[in-house]
Amino acid sequence: MRMSREETRRRIGVWIDQLKRWDTDPYIRQHSKKLDHAGDNVYVLISSEDFLIFYALEEDGITILDVARKSAIGSFGYFSEAKQG
Repeated sequence: MRMSREETRRRIGVWIDQLKRWDTDPYIRQHSKKLDHAGDNVYVLISSEDFLIFYALEEDGITILDVARKSAIGSFGYFSEAKQG
């Protein structure tokens, strides 16, 4: 079943809200992988849904860099590398 654009935005918003609790949410920390070759403090959150959220940890908060579907990133071969990291 496909989600509507509105539902997709809502679900992504929920994940982004969870990122706000980076320092206290063990699920977020466990499912985030550091992207060493992308620069300092850049991570990808591998959600339980079809979303990858790329973000940077900064002194004053978190900056969302991009959101992508796992299937789109997987076509480039990176997703399997991120899962292993």
